[in-house]
Amino acid sequence: MINSIVFLNKNDQVQMCDNESYKYNWISTINSAEVKYNDKSIGYIAELDINIKDNIDKKSNIVVIELNLDDLNNITEKKKTFKEFSKYQAVEIDISVIVDKSEKYSSVEKCIKNVNIEDLLKYELIDIFEDQKILLNKKSITIRFTLVSDNHTLSSEEINDDLERLISEFEKNGYIVKR
Repeated sequence: MINSIVFLNKNDQVQMCDNESYKYNWISTINSAEVKYNDKSIGYIAELDINIKDNIDKKSNIVVIELNLDDLNNITEKKKTFKEFSKYQAVEIDISVIVDKSEKYSSVEKCIKNVNIEDLLKYELIDIFEDQKILLNKKSITIRFTLVSDNHTLSSEEINDDLERLISEFEKNGYIVKR
């Protein structure tokens, strides 16, 4: 959401980093991120601590965002460039990765970036599922991958090769992959 705001207004992106600066006792230490632009902190996004959230509403997740609007406004707008859409069909594949409950999404994201898949148009977080009875001290993170080529329709072999490289990277980092 924050990246969408920055992209729409400034044609740029901010980074979501491990939350080091904002150590309030009312925010989750696991589900929080510091918002940075050019290594400068401009705010944070965080889920309320579970004990506080449960006192408000046990069924809802409550997220707090704090952004320094002056810092946000001072971001220089980048020139917009346009790229023609691929005329070939895109493929969307969802993969669920089971990680320790304390693992941050940024660690999973690093694995994706390490693989450097040429045909990867985008990836997006779809769901984080936590259930103490089913997953014990783990959580399941579901990510949707969109693959497309600019010059041909991807074959099933090309798609499977990209996915196997991705899965191998996840498993190398100790994650369990569900397809």
